[in-house]
Amino acid sequence: MLRRHFLDSLAGVAELDALAASAGETRVVDVGSGAGLPGLALKIARPQHTYTLIESTAKRSRFLEWLIQDLALERVQVMAARAEDIARRPEAREAFDLALCRALGTLALVAELCLPLVRPGGRLLAYKGPRVAAEVEAGAAAAALLGARLVEVCPVPIPGLQRHLVIFAKLTPTPARFPRRPGMARQRPLAASGPVL
Repeated sequence: MLRRHFLDSLAGVAELDALAASAGETRVVDVGSGAGLPGLALKIARPQHTYTLIESTAKRSRFLEWLIQDLALERVQVMAARAEDIARRPEAREAFDLALCRALGTLALVAELCLPLVRPGGRLLAYKGPRVAAEVEAGAAAAALLGARLVEVCPVPIPGLQRHLVIFAKLTPTPARFPRRPGMARQRPLAASGPVL
């Protein structure tokens, strides 16, 4: 549990610290938070920042709310809705300095669900497994459509695990047509769908 989940989640600390060094208090969003990883692990490690956990499954979002209360964590909120819908809300669109996601899907899917939430100048960290190389080209192409670029794919040095952090930098605002309606990013990933009208 410690190695596979918590140490893996904490791999994003260096990127969070780098952003905070230039921006001060950082707004972090964890998309598809599930059981709160990596978002809550980073909140415990770096409590000075504000965290939003997006989880569309009602049972999981209730668990997250219980866990936040049980741990007496402050400046953490749970949004129980789909990322595509939240990204359309004025208070959430391009409002975050750092987006996180772990076990959410392919890099092309991750880009479309997360980058509309990130401000220009912010970052997206995607936690990926050993087969990430097969997704990099499509993920970079999708990110380019959304106003971002792939910065690097970093191996995470956790003994016995082959994990990677994929880092994207948001350069320009995401076009208003993204994200597409719920489910489309999974059904027709951007890099595979050709020109998007």
